[in-house]
Amino acid sequence: MTFMRRIGGVAAALALFGVAPLVAQYFGQNKVQYSSFDFRIIQTEHFDVYYYPAERTGALDAARIAERWYARLSRILHHQFQGRKPIILYASQSDFQQTNIIDATGEGLGGVTEFFKHRMVLPFTGSYAELEHVIGHEMVHQFQYDVYSRGRVGGGMQTLINVNPPGWFMEGMAEYLSVGPIDPLTAMWLRDASLEGHLPTLQDLTYERVFPYYFGHAIWAYVGEKWGDEAIGQILQASLTGGVEGAFKRTLGVTLDDLMSEWRDAVQTTYLPQLADHYRARRIAQPVLTEKRSEGTLHIAPALTPDGHQIAYFSEKNSFFVDLYLADAETGKVIRRLVKSTLSSNFESLRFIYSAGYFSPDGRYFAIAAKHKDRDDLVTLHRLTHDKYAHLQPSWSPDGKTIAFATDRGPATNFDDLKFGNMRIALYHLDKGTIELLDHKDDGRNINPVWAPDGRSLAFVSDRSGISNLFLYDFTDKNIYQLTNVYTGVSGITPLSPCLSWAHEADRLAFAYYEDGEYNVYGLDNPRSLKRQPYRAPATPLVASLVAAERRAITGTEPTPSAAAASNQTPAESRAGASIYRSPTGFRSSGTTSQTSDSSAPAAISVKTLIDSSPALPDTSEFTFKPYHTRFTPDYVARPTIGYERDNFGRGFFGGTAISLSDILGNHTLVFSGAVNGRLSEAQVLAAYINQSHRMNWAIGGSQEPLYFYLPTLVGPDTTN
Repeated sequence: MTFMRRIGGVAAALALFGVAPLVAQYFGQNKVQYSSFDFRIIQTEHFDVYYYPAERTGALDAARIAERWYARLSRILHHQFQGRKPIILYASQSDFQQTNIIDATGEGLGGVTEFFKHRMVLPFTGSYAELEHVIGHEMVHQFQYDVYSRGRVGGGMQTLINVNPPGWFMEGMAEYLSVGPIDPLTAMWLRDASLEGHLPTLQDLTYERVFPYYFGHAIWAYVGEKWGDEAIGQILQASLTGGVEGAFKRTLGVTLDDLMSEWRDAVQTTYLPQLADHYRARRIAQPVLTEKRSEGTLHIAPALTPDGHQIAYFSEKNSFFVDLYLADAETGKVIRRLVKSTLSSNFESLRFIYSAGYFSPDGRYFAIAAKHKDRDDLVTLHRLTHDKYAHLQPSWSPDGKTIAFATDRGPATNFDDLKFGNMRIALYHLDKGTIELLDHKDDGRNINPVWAPDGRSLAFVSDRSGISNLFLYDFTDKNIYQLTNVYTGVSGITPLSPCLSWAHEADRLAFAYYEDGEYNVYGLDNPRSLKRQPYRAPATPLVASLVAAERRAITGTEPTPSAAAASNQTPAESRAGASIYRSPTGFRSSGTTSQTSDSSAPAAISVKTLIDSSPALPDTSEFTFKPYHTRFTPDYVARPTIGYERDNFGRGFFGGTAISLSDILGNHTLVFSGAVNGRLSEAQVLAAYINQSHRMNWAIGGSQEPLYFYLPTLVGPDTTN
């Protein structure tokens, strides 16, 4: 005979997780809560903004920016939130890297929106323009998730799995709706891909063999310009039932393959003709750091030694992590790795995207762009600036009396209306403590100033011509001169990344240049020899429209943007029912839109018009301020199962489920699971609580687990008598 015995009981466990030495931490294990943040809540009409006192001023501005973005995006997407969405703000990148809401953080992550609770999480970077962009980008994701979950926070996971929208669809849409038409950075990627024959196919983008942000941005810009920007919201809504492929077919009347073919033709027709007026960097400069010379495809933030013989830079050097290297400035041969960030206990991370600093000529001081609470300020021995403006990439003059830096100061920036002008070059006069804006107006984005050896001029990077190039400001005649006219662009990873260095003793300039999908560094001796006539804006700006060349080839004329979009609109009848819109009374099909007495069709809405407009900002007196209290809400609920079974061994019910709950900050987590297979006494049960609110994380839990085993049966003659 076979016997079955159940061993039952409750096993309680207490786990204390101390702080391991940083040198032993790897692959995300070094997320340490160095600080305990006293979070509060700003409640607006559509958002709950979580902040702590050190960032109160910035949080109020962020709340107003969020409401302005909501007014724009809800109009272009024809979608409304039924409840407030959470926005969690951190005062700096360092604070942001301590968050428990998401696992992955790093300098390259400017913000994130997670699906389950639609939480937007982001740090302040010190630049209000960048803050506005990130809030807009991440809010598009909140709209996307709200559509896929049909307004039910925590729902819609199966819909998202079924639709499976690719990165170019999601991230490209977010980038286009927050940036607008193609900007110089996206155009740089398109020019390079056209020239080198690397324009991605639909398969490349779908399986993310290429970076989806910029190419996705360009695809949505093409769709918006050709079919009208309101088609974007209709495609998003239609993807709920038809998937991505079906959404484009139903809304635009074209397949994705046809759309991609037309887009690729439009990109090449637009950008390849521009090659005749520009050149590669090799024409005027010598390659210093390339894959062939120095290994790796990423060579950024170059810094020449004063004699110009060696160069420090950041590179991945054919590995996964970005480290700091030193190389010979003539041959590009790597001399040594200065810092291996992943194995050094002295560095949490290397700020390779925004890092910039400069020694004073006597070597006694080092100026850096540092974070002070929620703002970026210039710091030497004492703080030099203290205001809301951005102050980036400081550079000492040869005489040590002046610091040049990039800033958004100027009449175009208005913090009352939260409107931000382009980055300009300014001077901080140390003897007077005053700031002087250089007289080059507000044309384009101007960054990364570096002084000439004699202090009579400044080199900087500007995209005022439509392409990021090297420019020179001459203090003698107060004119600007364009030094280069490259085809792709002088650029780092982002529009604000440092990419320029000038060796004073050698009069040699090094700059990062994007080519063939790589960031390489070139050297330029005596850069002032490229100085020609003072810069004048071109009479005909670079074409940013992907549709203009296409329409010109057909009609022989240059159509206006509105005419181009209008002529390509899909008839409204063919779109009826393709979208689902939110209303206070529930959901309705686009085919049941309420009729009004005004029979005239509303004017078309464009992304550019909405971004350029200034919807009324809410007054902070309308906000409600609340303390933060821990409240658990579901993160995930496993689909419950229940059933009844009868067989030769007996009969009984079976079933089970699991649920995970946490607070909005991710500091406290509850996990429950249970399963029954026959008798309640044999149920599997688990309960656990995890606390990550302080530097020492801890957890406690209990479980019951039935254990089944066989007992042997002795078979033989009865010998008891």
